[in-house]
Parts: sequence; structure tokens; C-alpha cells
Amino acid sequence: MTIKQIINDGYFHIKWGNTTQGITRNVTCEYISDLLKDIVYHYFFDYDFYYNYTYYRNEYKEWFKKEIAPRFLNDEDAFLTEYFTVTKHKRGGKLFTCNINNSDAFIKDYFVNYKTLPKHIKQEYKNRYVSGTCDKT
Repeated sequence: MTIKQIINDGYFHIKWGNTTQGITRNVTCEYISDLLKDIVYHYFFDYDFYYNYTYYRNEYKEWFKKEIAPRFLNDEDAFLTEYFTVTKHKRGGKLFTCNINNSDAFIKDYFVNYKTLPKHIKQEYKNRYVSGTCDKT
């Protein structure tokens, strides 16, 4: 499945999180790319940590943008194929359903194992989540 195929199909729906969004004609590749970026951030960026538990928000966000997001977004067609299933929507057109259900484990893994993540950010994560004050472990 490719972005161009999706656009050529015309009307379709995309479901991710608690959202089902109907997409009409005249959609561009850039629009779909932005939507996929939103999906990656929704599932793999730890907003709770970002807003509530780190003093290094901008550094964490920049690191995520450079290290994690490209893992999914460098080949958007492969991302679509791996993380979405296609069925028929009840109102017509195709329904692309996002099937990401291990994002908490992935987030924990990059906080623990990624060598490029700055140590002070890892320490903040460890202090919050690994010390037992939160349920992310």
C-alpha cells in the first residue's frame, strides 16, 4: 500500500486512537505525511513525561524528532503496510485502521536502551517511572 494509491482511491477513512477521520478528494501527499507524523507522535512520543516530568522538554522533543520519528517516517509506505489494516467502511470507501498496540513497551525501550538519548533525560525518566511513582514499567 502506498500513499499515492490511497490518494488515487479518493474518499476513505483513517482510524487511530479514538479518532476516525473521513478524508475526501483533493488530498495531497503532504497532507497524508502530516497525518502519519501526527500518528507517530500520538503513539510513540511520551506527552505525559514531556509536559509533567522533565525540565528538558525541548531537548527531548528534538531528540525524538531526530532519532525516533524517522524510524517510522523515512519510509511512509512501509509504515502504512506494517501498522495499518484496510477494510471497507460502513459508509463506503476504505477504512485504514492503525494497529499500534505496543507503544508503551516501545517508549520504555527507547528511554532505557537508546544510547543517543541524553543521560540527564534518561535519569528523569528513571526517577519518575522506574522508581514506582508511575505505572509505565
